[in-house]
Amino acid sequence: FQDCVVGMAEGAKALVTLDSSFKYFIMTYHGDARDTELYPDANMKYPSSYVIKAPSVSAVQVGSSGSYDCRSDKSSTPITIEFDNESGKLVRVRGCQNQYSCKPFQDCVVGMAEGAKALVTLDSSFKYFIMTYHGDARDTELYPDANMKYPSSYVIKAPSVSAVQVGSSGSYDCRSDKSSTPITIEFDTVPSAFARLA
Repeated sequence: FQDCVVGMAEGAKALVTLDSSFKYFIMTYHGDARDTELYPDANMKYPSSYVIKAPSVSAVQVGSSGSYDCRSDKSSTPITIEFDNESGKLVRVRGCQNQYSCKPFQDCVVGMAEGAKALVTLDSSFKYFIMTYHGDARDTELYPDANMKYPSSYVIKAPSVSAVQVGSSGSYDCRSDKSSTPITIEFDTVPSAFARLA
């Protein structure tokens, strides 16, 4: 993935240049453990402009511990990971079932409180996990090892890299290959949306 804009301020505009290698965008929000996504249309065309709006569904608070069966197919061979939230934040644990994009996915734990533990049951369909943090527009990820084995337990810690504040407007070239054909999208944020585009 490519972080195109980090710390886009409320009311800011960003002109983002991309190419055909971008399959979708994920917008994460400061102060919210949820995200929104932007996909191209059926012809693989992105809109020329897009208004970023914060998610409207509220998160569910998870207490001190719990068990969550995240498998799409409950008859598949179970694998368990005990997640321990030591991030200092409210956390969402999302399991991604495609190694190239996080679709399909399962939101395994939403609103996991600081200090909480969650025993998550998954299966071999899960390629990686994304942890998002309330009050932080960044996320962290958990991948299996080279043998496709997950750890039996995982301590969730907040991201350590600081976000960059983006002013009222800017242009960002997200292409890995600058010689590829450029595509541009103008992103606008609305009040209460402090976002990261990845």
